[in-house]
Amino acid sequence: MTSKFFFYRIYIRLLALNVWLRRVAYNRWLRSQREEMAGKDFSYLDLTQANLSGANMQGVNLTHANLTRVNLRNALLSEADFTRARLWQVDFSGAVLDGADFSYADLREATVSRAQLAQAASLLGAILPEQTAVSGSP
Repeated sequence: MTSKFFFYRIYIRLLALNVWLRRVAYNRWLRSQREEMAGKDFSYLDLTQANLSGANMQGVNLTHANLTRVNLRNALLSEADFTRARLWQVDFSGAVLDGADFSYADLREATVSRAQLAQAASLLGAILPEQTAVSGSP
């Protein structure tokens, strides 16, 4: 009975090690993808609750994408196209939005400053956060 229990304990530890190794590999892959996102086409994708903080996403195409509750803190989003994107509760704190296109995008409850929005190329038809949700000076 003891040898059976011993092998069972080893089996459980090997399973735990496998899970840990997969998590490490996934995190390394995700970090490498963050560096290679610039200029990519992510239109129509559902990226709900993704953590893309600090990502280089210059010139990405996110038209019609669902970015609900995505973390984009300190991300580089210059010239990004958010046309008709769903950006509910997105955190843009510290993100660079120079030349970004938010035409007809839905930014309800997004964390974004007025200064960041002033740098956008277009806000035509965009649903902007309520006055209380936008940080910064008028």
